[in-house]
Amino acid sequence: MSTSSGDAEVRRVKGLLRVETTSGNVRAYEVGGDAKVELITGDLDLKGCLGDVVFTTSSGSGRIVGVRGGVSATSSSGDLDVAILPVGEKEFYLSTSSGNVVLQFLPEQDYGFLLDVNTCTGAIRGDMELTKLDQISRRKLKGVVGNGKSRVVIETASGNVSIIERTSKSSRCGVF
Repeated sequence: MSTSSGDAEVRRVKGLLRVETTSGNVRAYEVGGDAKVELITGDLDLKGCLGDVVFTTSSGSGRIVGVRGGVSATSSSGDLDVAILPVGEKEFYLSTSSGNVVLQFLPEQDYGFLLDVNTCTGAIRGDMELTKLDQISRRKLKGVVGNGKSRVVIETASGNVSIIERTSKSSRCGVF
């Protein structure tokens, strides 16, 4: 799907979802495969995806929940709020130049990830148990959560990073 201006909403997509828009917000629900969303100006609200998600925007925010695969989300100017299931060997890359990043995860059986967080001027907050801590400071955090099989990289130039461990599927994380 491609638009030059205007909002788009899609539901119950079977297979790959691909959206490109110059200006507009995108809402997508229940994607049966991978999702690739490219926006110049606009926000993404994605709930439920069985595959991997790739999201890029120059000016906009992203809220991505209920993803079974990996996530790559990049915003030049905007916040990212992403809820993941770090089970197996998945890649999660979240980056924003000017915006905050909130990563929420549900500790399912056999979960875990290598964590690498960097921020230039923001703060890092987390409520998860870290093992094999390699580096910790106000602006850098590197260690292992759970079994360490997945990989989480979070980068922001001027924004805060929050990492939240959720204890139930009915929490703020959204639909898993």
